[in-house]
Formats: sequence, structure tokens, C-alpha cells
Amino acid sequence: MGCGSSTAASQEPVKPEIQEHKVPASVPEVNKAAGAPTPQLGQIASGSSAAETEPGAVRPFAVMRLTHEAIRAGMNMISAQVEYDKVDAALEAYDQLRLVINVHATHEDKGMFPLLDSLFDNVCLNNGLRDEHENDHKRDFVVRKALQDAGKAGGDKNDAFAALNEWIAEHEKHLKHEEDIMMPLTEKVAETVELRGASMQKVLACDSEGFERIQLPYVINKLDHSKPFGAVKMFVEGLQMSSTVSAYERYVTIMKAEIKSETAAQLEKAGCFGPGKQLMDPPARTGSFSDHSTVRPFAVMRLTHEAIRAGIIQINAFAEYGKFEEALKQYDTLREAIQVHATHAELGLFPLLDRLFDNVCTKANLKDEHDADFKFEEEIRNTLLEATKPAGDATAAIQKVADWSTEHEKHLQHEEEVVMPLIEKVAETVEAQGAEMQKIIASHLVGFEDILLPFVANKLDHSKPFGPVKMFVEALQMSSTPATFARFVAIIRANVKASTAEQLDEQGLTPISNCKQESRNPKHQLQTLLFRISKSQTLFGDRGPTTSDPRGTQSSHSTKGQQFSESRISNLNPNLKQVALELGSRQQRRCPRPRPLSLPNQLSSHN
Repeated sequence: MGCGSSTAASQEPVKPEIQEHKVPASVPEVNKAAGAPTPQLGQIASGSSAAETEPGAVRPFAVMRLTHEAIRAGMNMISAQVEYDKVDAALEAYDQLRLVINVHATHEDKGMFPLLDSLFDNVCLNNGLRDEHENDHKRDFVVRKALQDAGKAGGDKNDAFAALNEWIAEHEKHLKHEEDIMMPLTEKVAETVELRGASMQKVLACDSEGFERIQLPYVINKLDHSKPFGAVKMFVEGLQMSSTVSAYERYVTIMKAEIKSETAAQLEKAGCFGPGKQLMDPPARTGSFSDHSTVRPFAVMRLTHEAIRAGIIQINAFAEYGKFEEALKQYDTLREAIQVHATHAELGLFPLLDRLFDNVCTKANLKDEHDADFKFEEEIRNTLLEATKPAGDATAAIQKVADWSTEHEKHLQHEEEVVMPLIEKVAETVEAQGAEMQKIIASHLVGFEDILLPFVANKLDHSKPFGPVKMFVEALQMSSTPATFARFVAIIRANVKASTAEQLDEQGLTPISNCKQESRNPKHQLQTLLFRISKSQTLFGDRGPTTSDPRGTQSSHSTKGQQFSESRISNLNPNLKQVALELGSRQQRRCPRPRPLSLPNQLSSHN
């Protein structure tokens, strides 16, 4: 049953049982003989030696296990806030908890699961733990919207309570499943506690910024206010064993600001605020998008794929939970973003790589894949539109969206396999690479500013840790003039969380003085003008929204846009006129049913 269904809303909502998971002061030794029982939920798995089963044994992986307890405390608090009509506070707390869950899931997906899979015969993969993360992420969109709607005038608190508690019950099952699978194995990762600490250090390094800024303050605060001192001490000792001296000094400062003064005094007395135990930082994760030591201008293109993937997950989530009007709205937004991105690829990236690498993109049929993808647009949209009606076929809509999602993911992966190995070879210096990326963005600048940049910034910020957001902004800065980057920064600020904008400022990623590019090539300025003309012509043509479209009626932009286009095209010389008409034809083939955007009202601000 979907979150917030009419059945759920009509009944008195029932608050889910979240078990109290007590962390024992000492952990009994588990018999290692065949058939020995699995440790009970709430117990940290026993050590690999007799000494480590004694009270006070340090367990580095308790950092992961006790994060679960902090998440449980957060879920309890949010449910209580909704129950007592504090919906706005619940939404704020929910957003904070989701940030913590996202960082924790990154640590598991990129660190913990691969570690255990490599040592214990793909145990996490075979038990579907990554798939559970994916399903949980889908629920996020539904729960958040239910809380947002409940906070509006006339909003239904019962609907929000039902959606929230359904998610809490499912997330509790996921936490328990992870604990049942992983906790018996964590102490077998390495023979000594120091080596286990080194492994835990590598897990945290998968999103060190997210851990320091988001997860650590939240977890230590929740543990201190919901658990006895033993659990707090166990977490701190595990972190100390998993940190270098310099990193742990920062962690101690953060923890002292979040815990009660008496707790801090107890930890100080117990020696928990001494130096970290690891001697060196883990090796950098070079070659991946987790390595932020080098600016990569073409990350603008690569991370747009990640934003598209986040959008696809969101649409599938709303469809699966019966929110078809919201799924349709999100689908239209995503299609506009995909269209701008495809234009950047076809007019900028593909010709560049074809020229340098023997027509590699043409031979891989990447443009043909774009054309094939756009042929499905109207069919998917009509299926979603039908599903919004009382007698609509929900099953068909869900399946149609899922099938398209699978095909589009194949295309994204194919593009990445062809393009990614080549982009760093485009030019010798990062500045020169930025100049090429600048040209690509300029091939459809108005679409980038009005459609793609807001979409990508928002989706990355709400689906990824801070690292990819930082990488995207660094790449954009390397690919921009001061004037264009000033506009880009304003757009980014309007579409990311305040805390993210603050991080970007703190790390010096927003000053326009850091931009590396000079004025744009006039040729690309002209291309942008032509795209404005062709896009206004096709997006605001004679056919507007149909009367069955739940979003509204025909827009008056239609006539204005067409008049604007015809007058601008008529003033061009014959060669440029032919280019403009070709662009319009390309757009019309791809977007046979125009969308009522507000581009004509914004054109003068971009000239």
C-alpha cells in the first residue's frame, strides 16, 4: 500500500514500535563452534579474542553500529512531533535525519559493503543491502512531500503520520537486517583492534566531510540524550581508534559542542579525548568522484548524469506510491533537463571527442541513442497523465516508467564508458579543459542557466554527500568567466540547502575572482541566441497543454513566443537563418508537445 493512501488516511494512525536496543556494558563471548547463536540485536558483535570480550574493549565498528541507534532516536522524535501537531519541526528534523542517513549509506555502499563482500563471499550483495538503500531513498520523496503538505493550510496530519510511520517501520526492518548480517562479521575483518580501526578509518574516508559536518554532531548528540554513558563512550573510543591525531582533535572539538558538560567530563576522565590511534590518513581514492584533490571541468557533464539518476529515482518513487500528478510534474522537469544536457553533448562534447579521437561518439551511436530516447517521451507522459484520472491504469504507468528508467540507465552507462576515459586527454592543462567545457555550456547557455543548473544543483544536494556538489561547483568555476559564474552562484544558492551554501563559502568555492576563463567566444554567444529563438518557437507553438492536463490551461506565451521567434529569425543573414530553422526542427522532433515554460519573459536578462 502506498504511503498516504486514502485507506491509511481514513484510519487512526498507529505509531510503529521501535524497539529499545540496549548496548550492554560488557558483551558476552559468543561460542565460535558450529551452530553458535548470532548476537542479539543491540549487542555489538563479540571480539576475536578473549581479551576483547571484557568490559571496556574498544570496537572500531561501533561507530557504524551506534549510528543506527542515533537514527532510531531521530525517528522516535520525528514521529512524536507529528503526533503532537508540530509538523514544521518534524519536517526540519526529518530533513536533518535524511542528511545523516545519506552520509551513513555512503559509508556503507562505498566502504563497509565492499569490505565485507571482499572478505565474506559477497555477503552484503547477496543479501540485497544496497537494494534496500535504493528503496529507502525512494520513500524519502513520498514522506517529505506528505510532511510538506501537512504543514500547509488544510493539510492532513493523518496522511503525514501514516506516511512517516510506514517509512519508520520499513527503515527499522532495514537497520535490523543490516545488523543481523554485518555485526557478527565486523570483528573478523582483521586480527587486531588497530587494524580494524584502520579499516573503519577507510570507511569514514568515503565521505569524510559528511561525517565531520553532518553525521558526527548528530550521532553524538542523539546518543548523549537517549542512551546511557556506556554507549557514548563506546562510540567515542571506536572513533578514537579509527582516527589520526589531527582528525581526532577536530572530532573532539565537535563532540564537546554537542554533548552535556557532565558527559564531556566523564569522557575526559576516561581518557577518551586523548590522541587518535591511527598513524596516517588512508590513501586517496584516486580516479573516482570521491577524490576531490583535482578539479575536473568535465565533471559538469558527468555529475549531470548523477542528477538525472536522482530524478529518475524520484519519478519512480512517486509513481510506485500512487502520486501520479507529482510523478508527471517531476517527469516534465526531468525531460527538460535531459534535453538541455543532450544539446550540450551533441553540439559540444560529441563533436569535440569525434574530432580528437577518430569519430568515437559517432561510431558508438550516442546521438542515435538520444533520438531513440526522445521518441518515448510522449508515450510515457501520456501514460502518466492517464494514471492521474480516477479510472487510470496505475500498473501500466509504473511499468512504463520503470522500463524507460532501465533503458535510460543503459544509455547513461554507455556514454560514460565511451566518454569518461577520454575527457582528461582533451587538453593537457585543467585550464584548457575548462575552456572546452565553457564552450560546451555556451552551446545552450540559456538552457543551462534556466533549466539544467537549478535541476542539477538541487538533485545533487539532496541525493549525494557534499563531495560531488563541491566537485560540480569547482568544475563550473574552472569553466566560467567571472560574470557568468556570478550568475551561476546565485542560481546554485537558490537551489541548495543553506548549510551547503555555507560549506561552499567556507571552502572558498564561490568567489568570482577564482574563475579561470576569459570572455566567451562570440560564436557561442550567437549559438545561445539561436537556441533561445528556436526554443521559444517550439516550446510556445500553437499547441499548449491539453484540457486534461492537471497543471492548467493554454498559456499566453504561445503567441508571444512565436512572434518573437519569427521576428528575430527574419533579421538574421541567410546562413544563420538556416541554422536557426534547423535548430527549431531538431527541437520540434524531440519535443512534439510543447511545455509552457517562461523563457520569453527572461530572454532580455540574458542578452
